[in-house]
Amino acid sequence: MICDLSKKGLAYKKGYEILKEKGMAIIGFSLENSYFKKDTIDELIRYTANSFTNTKIMIADKSAVHNYKATGYDQKKSRKKSKTKWKYTEKSCK
Repeated sequence: MICDLSKKGLAYKKGYEILKEKGMAIIGFSLENSYFKKDTIDELIRYTANSFTNTKIMIADKSAVHNYKATGYDQKKSRKKSKTKWKYTEKSCK
């Protein structure tokens, strides 16, 4: 994974400092985003494990329930669908 270190601005400056100090990385996953396949997750985790002192993984499972409800699923089905996707994503992170 290649990081572009040429960006300017306060947020980038702080980000570059964190990279230099090998601070903490937070990886956020969306349950319905097809980008997050096992190979991509493996690459992200490998990169952060080698580049940072700490890595935290955040899976947006609670918000997924609301998204499923908004698309017509009832509460029970929304929770079940979210839980199933969460388990798959969690398994991919191991």
